[in-house]
Amino acid sequence: RYVVLRPGQTIYFEAGMIHFVFRLSQHQTLLLGGHVLRWSRIDLWLEIVCNQLRFPDATNEDMLPSAPVYVEAIAQLV
Repeated sequence: RYVVLRPGQTIYFEAGMIHFVFRLSQHQTLLLGGHVLRWSRIDLWLEIVCNQLRFPDATNEDMLPSAPVYVEAIAQLV
């Protein structure tokens, strides 16, 4: 399944959603990513962080320095 986005449109993926992006070479593309944490899914988020640490090639982000910061920030909120 795929979705074609038009200028001005946005898409949101739940944590853990496998995704990829194709773009036409003649068009400029701005892509932003980030982390959205829902209280109801903290357990899934923590499982994903642990898996990213266990399998570092599974993500394009170096989780070793950032994971403790993320986990500590969440621990302060819980």
